[in-house]
Amino acid sequence: MNLLPLIIDLNLELISLLKGVDENGWKRKLLAIDESVELAFKRLVLDDYKLINLINTFDEKAEDIKYLISLYENDQHKLNIYIGKLEDEILEKEYEKRWLSHQKIFNALNKQTLLQPKYYHPYLSLVLSRLPALYNEVKANRGDILRIEIVGDAGGTWIIKKDIDRWFFCDVDNYTTLIYIDQQIAWLLFSGLIDVLYATQYYQIHGEIALANSVLQLRWV
Repeated sequence: MNLLPLIIDLNLELISLLKGVDENGWKRKLLAIDESVELAFKRLVLDDYKLINLINTFDEKAEDIKYLISLYENDQHKLNIYIGKLEDEILEKEYEKRWLSHQKIFNALNKQTLLQPKYYHPYLSLVLSRLPALYNEVKANRGDILRIEIVGDAGGTWIIKKDIDRWFFCDVDNYTTLIYIDQQIAWLLFSGLIDVLYATQYYQIHGEIALANSVLQLRWV
């Protein structure tokens, strides 16, 4: 998975979005979300002292935010060079954190841009790649199979099987437990931004409910 161009495009998408928000939009939407615009800006830039100092001191007024956007837009080349030198494992973590940080803002503005397969499927793949490790503490019988299907054009299927002392990915048709999760809600569940009880209409469980509940209750970030 080539994440470098995706990270670059993520930044450009966010810059484009923020530049299109009018002054009232800052107050109604962006400044009302749980993670402030300030953090989104920090994810855009390098650890440059002057820029970070500006971020930490600005008043979150529309004119200040637009000024910062212009700074970060001009800083993208330097950022791209930095990202291009990251090792694959660090790059994966960077993409996951950056996608989630950006998505919170897109979601607050009712924009679906980052839920298209180009951006969302890599995020889901990275999160669910940790499924066997996260499931090691879950009680199950040897041979139990958990099948997770994220429903939507950006989704996919992930299957893990219990061995004696570990879980591993496999490709089989049968299952002990099958859970369908709507892609619109998957990222909110996996990041702990929505309570499982409020999302029941967005997932279905077939088979052993306890095994599926572990998926819904795990925290992936």
